[in-house]
Amino acid sequence: MARLSPLARPLRALRRLLPPLNFITIHYAYFIVLCLLSALVFWGSNTPDRTLKVRFIDSLFLCGKRIFSHHLIHLLILPLIISQSLQ
Repeated sequence: MARLSPLARPLRALRRLLPPLNFITIHYAYFIVLCLLSALVFWGSNTPDRTLKVRFIDSLFLCGKRIFSHHLIHLLILPLIISQSLQ
């Protein structure tokens, strides 16, 4: 019997929990990761001296809606700085 590496057993258990790797799984993972990364960039570019402070949940909603192109922006874009509004 071949000896397995110490990580083989946990990796096999993790693989059983994950969904199969097909187009729809990659598609969902791409949109989730893209939403989170763009929200982090948008939220991180918010300067603390601005009068309008954007919370992370607001930036996640704004970026997620822009990515999925529903255009349901619930906050004013005008007071944001240029790098935040060019997403």
